Amino acid sequence: MYINLVCSLILPRIVGIKPWLPIPRGNWWWTSAHNSFLENSKQNGSLIQVLFYGDSITSEWSTTGGYVFKTFYKPLGAYNYGISGDRVEHLLWRIIHGEVNNINPKVVVLMIGTNNVFTHSNNEISLGISSVVRELRTRLPTTKILLLGILPRSNQKVTERIIAINQLISQISEDNDNNHDHVHFLEMTSHFYTRRTGSLNKSEYHKDLLHLSRNGYQTWAQVMDQTFRHLMF
Repeated sequence: MYINLVCSLILPRIVGIKPWLPIPRGNWWWTSAHNSFLENSKQNGSLIQVLFYGDSITSEWSTTGGYVFKTFYKPLGAYNYGISGDRVEHLLWRIIHGEVNNINPKVVVLMIGTNNVFTHSNNEISLGISSVVRELRTRLPTTKILLLGILPRSNQKVTERIIAINQLISQISEDNDNNHDHVHFLEMTSHFYTRRTGSLNKSEYHKDLLHLSRNGYQTWAQVMDQTFRHLMF
């Protein structure tokens, strides 16, 4: 009875949330992180030339991927606005509520959506990411957006679904003429997953087969280097 009551209270909240409808998470550490980004944009806006935006996989550029981030991206004016556990709707809320105010970066590196895989359909995730891109384009009209496909994770079944989602979001850069020169999609799946065997390249991951190892961040940097340089310089 108690379990059923809890489920009845929680599940509708999860099912009813759509990725294109902005919503905050509201816990204290998430709010603290958001507020720190607001303050950084306010205080250092002119210094922010590259913005990494996403969830824990982006956030860990500052820890696991710290060496690459500090030696290559940070000197270019890069800042990391990733928050662990974020879904598309949370990132959308953060953008709308001031994180990109007072800044005009050359490039936003955007990867989001892996935390929506078990709660939303492929089309819903694509529509949500499209809303994020549209919001960034509205608020940062001269910024180039490097939209990255969701990385493979967990197992073959989940990864094949992620590949399908990436096929949908790859079309965002072609949605209209205004996006064409400003939104660039990059698919990195083949560098983290071997489709022939249906297996992840485990040296790129931690044991959870979700978060990247140091080697994974080096691979990420190498794979996106040419596109990133094109947009940045």
